[in-house]
Amino acid sequence: MTVRSRTLLGELMVESGLISQAQLKEALNRQHSTFRYIGEILIDMGAINRRDLTRMLELQHKLSQDSG
Repeated sequence: MTVRSRTLLGELMVESGLISQAQLKEALNRQHSTFRYIGEILIDMGAINRRDLTRMLELQHKLSQDSG
């Protein structure tokens, strides 16, 4: 079993209640065809704003430092 050293941004947003699992799934589907960052796709979808993205990226970075 592989242990992921970094929490995926989309999963972090779902766990924090910022987006739904359905929104994440839609964003991931769009990502596969556009090769854009998940945060930018979620902003374009209206699911989050730039402030939310910044906050989640900071949390993701903090969590990756704490686990490593």
